[in-house]
Amino acid sequence: MRLVLLAFPLAAFAASGCTPDRCRAGNDELSMVLRAVDLRTDDGEEVRVAVDFATGDRAAIPISWAKCDGDRVLINGQDARETKQEDRTEYTLTLDGDDSETITVELDRATEDDLVTASVERPPRFEMLAPAPGLEVSRSEPIELIWDPAAEGGEMQVELQEELGGGRCIVSDDVEHDYKGQGGVRVDDTGTWTVPAGVLTNDGELRCDARYVLRRFSRGDYPEGLAEGGFVEAQVLRILLFESVP
Repeated sequence: MRLVLLAFPLAAFAASGCTPDRCRAGNDELSMVLRAVDLRTDDGEEVRVAVDFATGDRAAIPISWAKCDGDRVLINGQDARETKQEDRTEYTLTLDGDDSETITVELDRATEDDLVTASVERPPRFEMLAPAPGLEVSRSEPIELIWDPAAEGGEMQVELQEELGGGRCIVSDDVEHDYKGQGGVRVDDTGTWTVPAGVLTNDGELRCDARYVLRRFSRGDYPEGLAEGGFVEAQVLRILLFESVP
């Protein structure tokens, strides 16, 4: 019984970043994950930036880190908003899409002399040309996805999501075309990709709302002096809504 009581506070500290000695952790003990996502909303183009820090092995049980008195996290020169997630503390900011070709994050700690800086260039934007949004798309016919401009030599991530989270209306069991799998499928960024007929199925004649999510990525240099395990990444994301039919 005592083991259970001891385990609970440790789990809470790991999620919240409130370990007693977190303010004494050096920069060389912290890893950083920086994601910047360019997307279109009803209000126009915007870039959503989120960064988090952790001690420990991110592949095992990392301990989320939160800033202490006198610390600052800045995104493109502006103080980031601290947001408590279930498993980590994030520092976030939404930027105007027209002013965000380069995303720079700075960690300025009161107990450290060196400023930690990470930057990443946003990958080239693109637009979906086909199919048109809102169309009925048959699973028994090939689907040609077309975007512009292409980025020769690069990759595009193609992912299929159902509008109802966790839905099983659409099944993609083909390993080479597992668009519903985590991370979807990486394809050559040539401006066009064909989803073959029949690789998407279901158990009946169901119709369901779905969307293709296309992402183009770029990587920035990981800051020297930080612990391994993190990364610096930007992406341009576009969404195509459609109705999947037999």
